This record gives sequence, C-alpha cells and structure tokens, in this order.
Amino acid sequence: MLKGTLRKWNDDKGFGFVRLENEARDIFIHISALKNMSRRPIVGDVIHFDIEIDDSGKAKAINASIEGVASVFIRDEAQVFTSKESVKKDAFKPSGRVNSHGAANPKRSRSRAGYTLIYLVVIGLVLFVYDKIITRKLGDNITEPVSVAEQVKDTTQYRCEGKTRCPEMSSCEEAKFYLNNCPGTEMDGDGDGIPCDSQWCN
Repeated sequence: MLKGTLRKWNDDKGFGFVRLENEARDIFIHISALKNMSRRPIVGDVIHFDIEIDDSGKAKAINASIEGVASVFIRDEAQVFTSKESVKKDAFKPSGRVNSHGAANPKRSRSRAGYTLIYLVVIGLVLFVYDKIITRKLGDNITEPVSVAEQVKDTTQYRCEGKTRCPEMSSCEEAKFYLNNCPGTEMDGDGDGIPCDSQWCN
C-alpha cells in the first residue's frame, strides 16, 4: 500500500490529489475511495491507498484511509460518504439512545436540548444579578469621594498670609477660608458666620 499527503481537496465536489511520498507525482482521489472514515479528508492529511488504472489510462487512488482517523462500520454501501450532506447525516449523528432501527432516539435528543436551554437561562440570570450587584456597589463607592472632593477643592489653594479684611480677598471662598482658619480677621461684622456678605458672599 502506498502513502502520500493530500495536497489539494475540493470538498464541494468530493475529490482531490495526493502527492506520493518521495515522488513529485500527484494521484487523483475521490471521496468514494475513503470508505468508512469517521470524517472527511482535509489538506495535509496522510493518506494510505492502492492505485488503480482507469479505462482512460489515468491512475487513481482506491481502498484509501486517512492516517490517524478511525474507521466506522457501515452496513449499507449506500451510506458511504459521497457528499457533505451524507457526512452531516451519517458521520455526525447526535449521540443518544439508539432504537431498534439504528436511529437516534428523538425523545432523548429533545430532553438533552431542554436541559441545555435551562442551563443557559440559569447562567444568564446569575450573570445578570451579579452585574447589578457589582454595578450598585461600584456606584456607591464612587459617590463618596466626589462629595469629599467638593468640600475641600477650594481650601487647599489658600494659605494664611496676613490678610484680615474683605478688600484683600479675591473671592467668597477665600474669605470663608480666612474666617474659618486664620486669626485676626475682620470680615464678619454682623457675626452671622458669612464673611464679606456685602461684597463677595452676597
């Protein structure tokens, strides 16, 4: 039996060419030569095969198999892989309980599909609730530093530099800073706690 590498493959038409090992010669191969393979061939597969000369004198591969790919038992020759549709129907049948006619039990397949759907719904709900909880916690944590920053944003730019009266101030915020933090100020004549209420903080 010869050995080669699948160099070209047209999966729509079900044929390709195998490059013989240690030879610069390609051999035609049809999907019908790969009986009982559990999958269709792909470029790069190592193919074991015999050669047959057809009526036109051209060589083609027969009795072929894919190296490393298991073969499956097929009772009816009509089930041999000859197209993409046959692969979908025969090689990739869903697993499940098999009835007396050799077909997958449809009830068991529907049951597994139902369990899968329920599992996905539960996972979705868990992720939704988790997202809501995390978002709420992050929102609560974000609001606190913002309020603190607003309270102190204008105080850090001022220092006690001997100013005591309103004309020396440049804003209401500065006047409040001096009134609350610096000694000897004369900016709250009515004692209401609001400095320079006739000039800056009116």
